[in-house]
Amino acid sequence: MLLKDYYDEQFAVRFADRIKEAYPAFPLNQFVSDVAQSIEGKAYTQRMNVFVCAFDQYLPAYPDTLQIFSGLLGPELESFSVMYSDGAWLAPVGKYVEAHGAAEAKYYEQSVNFIRELTKRYTGEFAMRPLIQAFPERTMEVLLEWSKSDHVFVRRCASECMRVRLPWAKKMTAAVEQFSSYVNTR
Repeated sequence: MLLKDYYDEQFAVRFADRIKEAYPAFPLNQFVSDVAQSIEGKAYTQRMNVFVCAFDQYLPAYPDTLQIFSGLLGPELESFSVMYSDGAWLAPVGKYVEAHGAAEAKYYEQSVNFIRELTKRYTGEFAMRPLIQAFPERTMEVLLEWSKSDHVFVRRCASECMRVRLPWAKKMTAAVEQFSSYVNTR
């Protein structure tokens, strides 16, 4: 099975059930119906975007949705070997934060704190990249702190999100540019 095929109608049903437990007002049937109608024949990134659009339509505003998602995260992973199996169900959540996290500075801290928790259960590197682009100095300070974390997944995210190229991500040089100015001034 291709990775993209994991994110199908049945995945939408399972994910919607989790959301409904945390957010009783969630219109589960409409969410699943919309996702099912939109997801067939789509590539991985397009499927992630289908979920983001459905979250936008059926969940509250960004900061409230982060609260809902925080309640869904579950236990931290114990090993990198299960990140893409046990944590894969969180990929649409990461894509949602990637799409909205840098939109407004007033949600910066909430976004960063959520990504820190997300990356302990899946990966937060994609969600951090727009924050690096939008708030390079501020985010480099966060990443420096994360690079010293006792948690291996947080340290991993601190380095991975600064890579110029990542699979399924646009090329990004902001971290490299900021890194150079950051190192030269310290």
